[in-house]
Amino acid sequence: MSGIRYAIRQVLRYLDGFIQVAIFVLTLIAVVGAYDSNPVYVTACGALAALGALWAFWRQFSARRAIMARQKLQVLEEGLPIHTSPTTWAPYAPTLSTPRPRARTLISSVGSSHSISPPPPPVSKGLDRQRLNYIQQLTGTPFRFEDKSHGPPHQPIWTSQLYFGGKLVGESQHSSKKAAQEGAAAMALHKFEEEEKSRSSSIDNEKVDTGESEGDTDFEGYLVDVV
Repeated sequence: MSGIRYAIRQVLRYLDGFIQVAIFVLTLIAVVGAYDSNPVYVTACGALAALGALWAFWRQFSARRAIMARQKLQVLEEGLPIHTSPTTWAPYAPTLSTPRPRARTLISSVGSSHSISPPPPPVSKGLDRQRLNYIQQLTGTPFRFEDKSHGPPHQPIWTSQLYFGGKLVGESQHSSKKAAQEGAAAMALHKFEEEEKSRSSSIDNEKVDTGESEGDTDFEGYLVDVV
């Protein structure tokens, strides 16, 4: 049974070629018959050639439709989503979690409950006035602004001077009064930072000098006698 199916497949496989050759032969016979003025050859061969041409056309058309249907089926199969069982991805399903506070946040919250001084404000642009208020609360020294304007009324130039404990620590000019005060505050804060750095360096130098003269145990082992 399988041998017969294989033979039929082989015959159908090469049938189109046989039909094309037969059409050519019949057409040639019809041409020769017409040349010899034989109407029987012309009618019979012409009819057979037409039927063979129709058969070949139908075979090619059906084969092309089958190929297109197969391609569409492949495209549909590739576009279909892959269905999996709901228990496959169960361990990886999103779950609600409570955010945990960081260690640095816990330390700062614990330290702030025991500290007397107010917490420092965040250091960012536009918050210089708040930093000055924080310094004023720490030191108890008030600060004040003295603002003056000059120039035409429609476009004045503001000069802001910042006094901290009666001492001029910052000065700035701007077309806006608020911007001039912010510039003076920024200059004062920069000056405070420089003074703090110089004060810290001088304290460190004094500690080093004291340790060398009194022979403190913190520097013991680091001093080497030079022969």
